[in-house]
Amino acid sequence: MNARATLLFGVFFVGALGTLFWWAMRQTGEPAYRGRPLTSWVHQGYGPSATREQLQRANEAVRAIGTNALPFWVKMLGCTNDSSFRAGLNADFGRKLKFHFTTVEDRRYLGQCAFYILGEDGKSAISSLSELLNDFQTCALATVALAGLGPEGLTAITNALSNPKDPCRFWIAASLGNCAKPPNFYALERQGYGPWEPPTFVTRVLVPALINCLKEDDLNLRVFSAQSLGFLAKEPARVVPALTDLLQRDTNAVTRVTTITALGRFGSAAKPARPEINRYLQDPDPLLRGSVTKALEQIGPEAATAAGVK
Repeated sequence: MNARATLLFGVFFVGALGTLFWWAMRQTGEPAYRGRPLTSWVHQGYGPSATREQLQRANEAVRAIGTNALPFWVKMLGCTNDSSFRAGLNADFGRKLKFHFTTVEDRRYLGQCAFYILGEDGKSAISSLSELLNDFQTCALATVALAGLGPEGLTAITNALSNPKDPCRFWIAASLGNCAKPPNFYALERQGYGPWEPPTFVTRVLVPALINCLKEDDLNLRVFSAQSLGFLAKEPARVVPALTDLLQRDTNAVTRVTTITALGRFGSAAKPARPEINRYLQDPDPLLRGSVTKALEQIGPEAATAAGVK
């Protein structure tokens, strides 16, 4: 191929690629802010290396369009699969040209970011988000989004947790432990941000719902509810006795390790659970013994010393 033909091919290819991107944008119906797609702002502001200024600009862009973009953000959060065409483009051209169309996971994440930014201004999407609680691919991020939408959003979550016909209950319970954190909290923690605390009205609703789940027959639901109660580490007067009771009656090793770990997160407030935790100091399972040692150290040096932990 001579130089002229190569140049013409390059011009054609770039033009075709631009047309393809334009077509993709048209298909999604994505709103724009200051001439840029909303997802561009959010992707930059909530990426792993985002600066404070980029974060603020992303928040500004999403809030400027506001509730007008809610149908688009619900669509993003509710993505369940990539088309074979899109997947093929990523596989064939992504490595060579160092670009890719956003994956389904990317789009869900961007939707989660948008709902985090909007907060209770996104309440009109509660009904649509509630429908996403019935799908394993979307229920986790939908749960986190609903937790930030006020009392009505929390009601949608507790209704799902109490519905024995919902197959995603354990995954919903698992998602509640970090519901107060921003979507990019891992990156923000590395920059010194945090910790983030859930509002009191949120824990007053979620804690009793998760405690009720500790009594369910579903092993996964019990385990993930205990885990989330530990991550939240709120209302110890109610949670510590509930977790202690679970430790007494549940014979599953995973449940015991998770419950002891959760109790340790309450620190000195978990002292009433020490006698039950101490029962497993000499357990043959090394993972269980390790969780006991760490929990006693978190509860307090005197608890570890009294139990003979060195």
